[in-house]
Formats: sequence, structure tokens, C-alpha cells
Amino acid sequence: MKTIDIYDVKLKNKQAGKHFFDPLTMRAWRSRTSQTAYMSNDGRMFFVTSEIDSHGDCPRCYTVRVMDADGVVTNVSKFNQYSTSAQANKEAQRRAQEVK
Repeated sequence: MKTIDIYDVKLKNKQAGKHFFDPLTMRAWRSRTSQTAYMSNDGRMFFVTSEIDSHGDCPRCYTVRVMDADGVVTNVSKFNQYSTSAQANKEAQRRAQEVK
């Protein structure tokens, strides 16, 4: 596992013709990304997004996500599962390290 900049994740997603990080998409979901991502030994990139919780459970909640080699992003955790960035980033890092 190695630590990478979220820019690398965004670039790979864009190069794959995907739109997960497009400004309009991010704005629609009121989403932000952490600056750090974690690359597993098999090349998957684990990262954290945060969104405003529409149910009011927390002002901004966090989701752990992974991007595969094709640029497809999926949730690793439940949507808005974490109430702090630190919790979500710890889980993203753990998931990336877990891959052998």
C-alpha cells in the first residue's frame, strides 16, 4: 500500500472517460474528497468523500470508496457511514493494506 494524492485518482477516472469527479456531479451531491488516497498492491485506489447528510444525522458525513483499474468508483463502506474524516481515512487505509 502506498499513499497517493487524490489528483491521481481524479485523473485516472477522467482518462477512463468516467465522470465521478466532474464539478457538476460533485456539486449536485455537495461532495468533497479528502486530499489523500491509498493505493493497494493490486492497483485499486481507496479514498474518502464527504457529503451533506440530507437526513440531518450529521452535518457532513464520510464514505469510503474504491476506484478499480477501469476507473469505476464504488462504495466500500455504507454511504455516509462515518461521522469524521479521521474514521473514514483510517478505514480506507486499512482496506488498501488488506489487499495482498
